[in-house]
Amino acid sequence: MPLPRGDEYLSAIQNPRTAFADPELKLCTPETDQFGIPKPYSGGFTTTFHLTNHSQEWATRCFTRAIPDIQLRYESFGKYLQNNPNDFLVKATCLSQGIRIGQQWHPIIKMEWLDGETLNSFIDKNISNPSQINKIIPEFLNLVNNLERLGIAHGDLQHGNIVVKNGKLRLIDYDGIYLPALSNLKTNEIGHLNYQHPARNEKYYNSSIDRFASIVIFLGLQAIYSSPNLWRKYDNSENILFRADDFVNVETSQLLSEISAISQLAQYVERFRGICKLEFEKIPNLNQFIAGNFTYPKVIPRKATSATPITLKRSQYLVIDASKTGSLGEHIGERIEVVGQISTSRKGWARNRRPYVFINFGFYPNHTFTLVLWSTNLAMFQRSGIDPQDYEGKWVKVSGVIGSYRGKPQMLIETPSQIQLLSSEQEARQWLGGQTPTNSTVQMTQQKIQSGESVFNTLYAGRSVTPIQTRPQHQSSVSTPNRSAHSIPSSKKPFDSSHGIVGSIIVGIVGIAVFGLWGLIIGAFIGYQIGKRI
Repeated sequence: MPLPRGDEYLSAIQNPRTAFADPELKLCTPETDQFGIPKPYSGGFTTTFHLTNHSQEWATRCFTRAIPDIQLRYESFGKYLQNNPNDFLVKATCLSQGIRIGQQWHPIIKMEWLDGETLNSFIDKNISNPSQINKIIPEFLNLVNNLERLGIAHGDLQHGNIVVKNGKLRLIDYDGIYLPALSNLKTNEIGHLNYQHPARNEKYYNSSIDRFASIVIFLGLQAIYSSPNLWRKYDNSENILFRADDFVNVETSQLLSEISAISQLAQYVERFRGICKLEFEKIPNLNQFIAGNFTYPKVIPRKATSATPITLKRSQYLVIDASKTGSLGEHIGERIEVVGQISTSRKGWARNRRPYVFINFGFYPNHTFTLVLWSTNLAMFQRSGIDPQDYEGKWVKVSGVIGSYRGKPQMLIETPSQIQLLSSEQEARQWLGGQTPTNSTVQMTQQKIQSGESVFNTLYAGRSVTPIQTRPQHQSSVSTPNRSAHSIPSSKKPFDSSHGIVGSIIVGIVGIAVFGLWGLIIGAFIGYQIGKRI
């Protein structure tokens, strides 16, 4: 049975009373954006919605890809929490009769909502106050030691699955968790690429699978605390400094070279380079790494040269050409990466008199994809010294959750690091797996640009998402119909070729009588065009 699309989840979630079988979720209200549309969060396999009912808050995770043995895994996780209560895991249940799309029920994960910040968001917020970052390093050590002591592993230890709340760290999303009771199963994921050892694959599923990721995060936190400027240079919204290439090319990694220049971290970098060359089974735990109580090969760093092989571009998420509106629309509610050339940007004022910026791939109204920056997000760009209009004409790779408004795919940009500048069209092609990206600036005809207020009102005249079946109860009953290009009825009659032929004969006869041969040719052409409109 195929899983629902993201837009189908968005449509259903607007009416919890009919969407859910769970009595608690039925009484909830979804978190919405500025226009009353349920706000999707996303992981690698799910689209997540934040639901609230007075003092109760839930994260409802809807699957976009099938996960093997998911019911069994969460049943085992629930039993584990009952017998091993702790303060770094949260309650989560798999509901087989979770959400109804049409007449069909689909499974969901109902998990306690944590009102905190993901680890990378916490770092970004506190980068000007490194002491706050230093305070969570011992908390992270404690978290990792607890996992080791209990003989369990998260399976995807990374920034998005670590939440900072009141200075404490908690883990969320347990799709790939390892528990002793699940040791007879196979792994169903290998984790985020920017945290995984090059040798990790599907055959490894035991209590040690978090070890490399824990070392990556620890070393990243130490480096950021010692040299905060590294964060602005290497953060791409999908990492804690490191990227997958750093683990493969440890000899030439610029990041490792810069961290090794920090005297108190030089020894850690030497060990880390060695770990990246080890077999997966020989990776030490975090305490062994810190103490140096393990054997590892010595790796001699060197500078990258023009002869250094170019590593294949890899991404944690699906990468789509920004000009492919149809492909983007198929992944509403999912986290993806989009590659393309930015054409224009428009500043304006919303009805609440707060500023916004739309960044378009292609020229309005024929643009293919839009990045949306609201006032709170613009403040972060200002603090970083970035003017969004400077992206015009640049090739970029953008990471985030795909949304839709009036049939056009769009992405909310919350931090500058979501937009990564690419060096050239050639690099864009590498990210797209060798495909030639469409140069929307060249291929699109520039249209007359409306004023910012006019563009805003045109794009956001209604409060609907494609497609809409129900409306949130608090939404205005007045709404501009949301029609896609495929659903707009046309009053134009279909063209009958006989009309053009008859027209060309009639006008051609008149033309030859008056102007001779040239009159025949010109008259036939004019007559054909007139006939097309009959």
